[in-house]
Amino acid sequence: TVMVALSGVSSNAQGSYSSQLSQVPLNLIEGPSMRVVGAGLTVARNAALSNSSSVPSTNMVRIGSYVLQANSSEAVRVTNLTVVPVGGGNLSATSSLSNLFVRVDGVSTTPVSPQGTNNFSVDFTIPANSSKVVDIFADVNSDTGTASTTLSVNGYGVGSNITISSSPIAGQLVTVGAGSLAVPTTANTSPDAQLVV
Repeated sequence: TVMVALSGVSSNAQGSYSSQLSQVPLNLIEGPSMRVVGAGLTVARNAALSNSSSVPSTNMVRIGSYVLQANSSEAVRVTNLTVVPVGGGNLSATSSLSNLFVRVDGVSTTPVSPQGTNNFSVDFTIPANSSKVVDIFADVNSDTGTASTTLSVNGYGVGSNITISSSPIAGQLVTVGAGSLAVPTTANTSPDAQLVV
C-alpha cells in the first residue's frame, strides 16, 4: 500500500500582516492510499465438468479441464502449460494414452506421445479479471482403469512483467471400462409373466 502524508515543521509559515510564525499543518494529514497489486493467476479444476467415464479404444477423450483466472490488477500472458498424466488400474499414463494435446479457445496444440511430464508452449493472454478454459485430450487404447491429469501454468504480467508460476492442480477422473448389459428378470419365471405389452 502506498500513501502520501503531509507534515508541517516548526515556523514554516508566516502571517502576511502579523508576521507571526506558525506551523502548517499543525498535525499530520494523511492523503489517499493506493494498494499496489502485482500480476496474479488462479488455476482451478473446471467445476463445470464432473468426473466421467469412457470406453476403451476411444479417441479424443477429455481427461482434464481447468479454469485459469487472472486477478483484477492486470492481464496475464500464458507461455507454458505443464501436463502430467496419471493412470490407475491397468491404464498406464504413458503407454495406454497417445496423442496428448491441450486446447484453449478452440486452438489445439500439436499432439504428443505422453511422457511423465509434458510441456506445451502456448501464447495467449487472459485479460484482467477474466478467465479462460484449458481442456486436455488424449486417445485411450484398449486398457481399462482410470486417467487424470495435473496442470501447472507459467506466464507473466503484461504490464509489470512479473513472472507467474502455479503449483500443479489435479483435474477430473475419467474411468475407462467396458460397458455391460443387465437383463431384467421377474420373480415369476413363466413366459406369460415376463411378457410386456
